[in-house]
Amino acid sequence: SLEQLSLNGNDIGNEGMRVIASGLAAHKGKITSLDFGNNKLEADCLGPFSDYLKDNKTLTSVNLYMNDIGDLGAEQLSKALAENTTLETLDIGGNNIRAMGMLGLAECLK
Repeated sequence: SLEQLSLNGNDIGNEGMRVIASGLAAHKGKITSLDFGNNKLEADCLGPFSDYLKDNKTLTSVNLYMNDIGDLGAEQLSKALAENTTLETLDIGGNNIRAMGMLGLAECLK
């Protein structure tokens, strides 16, 4: 069964991420690592992915490095992280997240 999925640098964009998030939600396997770095993702696509992340019990690592999720995307991730109990590593570097987005992330880490 698939445990790691790396789509780094594939320019999947927002629509591609929505489709993948839908597929992940239906997947019954035990994926532990997802790499969506450098894919031109924006906050618009993080709703479905955050819903998946919120309920997931197997993921330990997510890479969203070098996208453009901004403060709104960070806020969506924060809500999911507040409920996820398995994630150990989250890379969101290079995403134009400012102080407002960091506030939500900091709050969920308490």
